[in-house]
Amino acid sequence: MIMRKFLWLGILTLGILFLAGYLALSAFSGTGLIRQIEQAEQKWTEQEVKAYRIQVDEINAIWHWQRHDITVENGQVTAHSAVCYPAPAELGKCKVLPYEPESFMVFALFEKAYRLAQAGKNSKYQTQIQFQFDPTYGFPTRLSSNTPEATDSFSLLEVKMFEPLPE
Repeated sequence: MIMRKFLWLGILTLGILFLAGYLALSAFSGTGLIRQIEQAEQKWTEQEVKAYRIQVDEINAIWHWQRHDITVENGQVTAHSAVCYPAPAELGKCKVLPYEPESFMVFALFEKAYRLAQAGKNSKYQTQIQFQFDPTYGFPTRLSSNTPEATDSFSLLEVKMFEPLPE
C-alpha cells in the first residue's frame, strides 16, 4: 500500500515536471517569442506615433557600450547622436563607433526582435533570449541574448528613454 502511494506520487511529480517543462519551453521558444513580438507590434501600430525621441543603449558583452539618441519625425531620422562609455575591455577609453541611426528606430527594434527570436529557435546552442516591451506603446524596451557556451556573447539593446513628440 505504501509502495503504491510512492509510485503514484512519483508519477504525479514526473507529470507535473513534464508539464512545467513543456509550458516553459513553449513560452520561451522562438514561436512563443514571435507571438509576443507580433502582439507588441500591433499595440505600437495602433498608437500611431509619428514623431518621437528615443535613447537606446547598445552593449556588446565586455567589448563596447554605446548610447544612441535618435529623433524621428514622419518616419525619418531628423537628428541623432551617440556617446560611448568605457566597457571593461576598452580599459577606460572608448570611441563612438560608426552606426546607422535608422537601426535604432522603433520599427528596426522590432526587426531585431524577430531576428533574435528566429536565431534562438534555429540555434544549435542553448541561446538565452529575453524581450521586454513598453506597456503603453508596445515597442521593445529590452532585447538581450546570451549563449553560455560562447565566451562574451552577451548583447543587449535597451531603451533608456522614449518621448512622443508633437506632430
